[in-house]
Amino acid sequence: MSKKFFFIKVFIILAISLFAQTRNPGTPLRGTWDFQMKEIWKSEQAGDDVFGEIRSINAAKDGRVYILDSKNFKIYIFSKEGKYISHFGKKGEGPGEIRNLRMGAQLFVTKTSGIVTERGRIHYFSLNGTYKKTVTFSSHLTPRAFVSDDVFISAPLISPDRRNQTKKIILYNAVDQTEKVISEYKTF
Repeated sequence: MSKKFFFIKVFIILAISLFAQTRNPGTPLRGTWDFQMKEIWKSEQAGDDVFGEIRSINAAKDGRVYILDSKNFKIYIFSKEGKYISHFGKKGEGPGEIRNLRMGAQLFVTKTSGIVTERGRIHYFSLNGTYKKTVTFSSHLTPRAFVSDDVFISAPLISPDRRNQTKKIILYNAVDQTEKVISEYKTF
């Protein structure tokens, strides 16, 4: 009986393998695509500085590129051709100074401002790097996108150990310090 069962199993396996069709053939159904990388510009340094730890990169509408370097505590500005223009920002507690560029710090560029966020603070600079102002906000918020200079969308970071929790996406107005819940969701 066991020999008969064994032969039936072998026969079924052979039959399946002989009549099986490939669902994903080796060649694409609609032709091939060629994604060649094209270097536009590159830079290993900014002025006299060598990049330390790039945390965030953003671009303005005019093509200028802004690079936040958390190790050098600077935001570098490059032309759209890749030429170093200048930098701004420094470490500290005073006006226009940034306490911590490592823990969740981000760089955003709007029509009129370069915005650097850190836990509980938003620093506003002109697009040329001139300091404008610093605004504080509740540290439970994490800016993810700016709708305008003074309004951002906050969404929490989710870690694997925080499953099955209710999280909120919030619209925050830094002028009147109001929060509006846009959406709630459960983590999985």
